[in-house]
Amino acid sequence: MSSSAAFEVVVAFALSEIHNWNLSKEEIALLSQRAENHFVGVNCGIMDQFIISTAREGYCISLDTESLEYDFHKMDLEGCEFYLIDSKIKHSLKDSAYNERRKEVESAFQKIKRYKSSVKTLYQVELEDLDNVSFGLSEIEKKRAKHVIGERLRTSKAIENLKNGNVQELGEILFECHSSLSKDYEVSCKETDFIVHELKMEEVLGARMIGGGFGGCVLVLDKVGRKNILFEKIKTRYFDKFQNELKLYSFKVSDGVREI
Repeated sequence: MSSSAAFEVVVAFALSEIHNWNLSKEEIALLSQRAENHFVGVNCGIMDQFIISTAREGYCISLDTESLEYDFHKMDLEGCEFYLIDSKIKHSLKDSAYNERRKEVESAFQKIKRYKSSVKTLYQVELEDLDNVSFGLSEIEKKRAKHVIGERLRTSKAIENLKNGNVQELGEILFECHSSLSKDYEVSCKETDFIVHELKMEEVLGARMIGGGFGGCVLVLDKVGRKNILFEKIKTRYFDKFQNELKLYSFKVSDGVREI
């Protein structure tokens, strides 16, 4: 959903158009990220702003956040669809543990870099490196690093399965990602964990939390035609457990920021 990133991007784009600054979409994304980091106070990455700036209808993006090199990949999911379920749990990333997670990741990286000077980001570290006792990683740092490294591997697998049209495997990757976000990075919450668990019990293809965590939406991948009936089932169970109403969002992948 990324409402703050969307707002930042559209304001930067509008100002660029009005004042003829001729900012590229990539420059707009970077400017928007700086606003989030230095004005809002959330030490977020570039992903949300970059996608909102540069998106292409019907495609997903693989982005190297270090170099900002990126590729488009056609989303050919014949007979399947993505949709969102909103947990209605509001979060403030500025006040949540989001910045704390970033500090833990950076701490793990700096410890590893002292012994592996060739690595530029934690993303380049291998899983087996986390067992090297000379790095001096705490258990928390190991868990955070495991999630980051695992995301690199899951991203590569997801791209291959998108290319091959293998939605079954793609769905499993979504479940794996959520499990890591919940157990290793610890940015989920009991409500979003419950939604994903119930969806898995109903045999959807895949599901995972999205965004900065601690609430928000769950992304669901499933076969076309099951969405509404399935949502009503989950909605009832969720209300019984949390006395809160879920919300369903249908969406399509569209072009990035533009003048209408």
